[in-house]
Amino acid sequence: MTNRPYFPIDCSFYDRLEEAATLRRSCEIRYQGSSGPEVIRDSIMDLRVVEKVEWMFLSGGLEIRLDDLISLDGFPVPGHCSM
Repeated sequence: MTNRPYFPIDCSFYDRLEEAATLRRSCEIRYQGSSGPEVIRDSIMDLRVVEKVEWMFLSGGLEIRLDDLISLDGFPVPGHCSM
């Protein structure tokens, strides 16, 4: 876990994440990885707050900070500037 500031994501986009997690459906997830943008397909198992940072926990074991998300199933995170 990192010490950089956390920037909460848009509430309506969070609802999209909750729906995907509830249905346990496989999703295309684009996020900012440590070496640049990455794309994976996985199921969201849980969304949690850890030390005031929101996280997505995937079935494959990956944990992604929500402010690192770029898009979910092609829907961009509002306010995210993707290159």
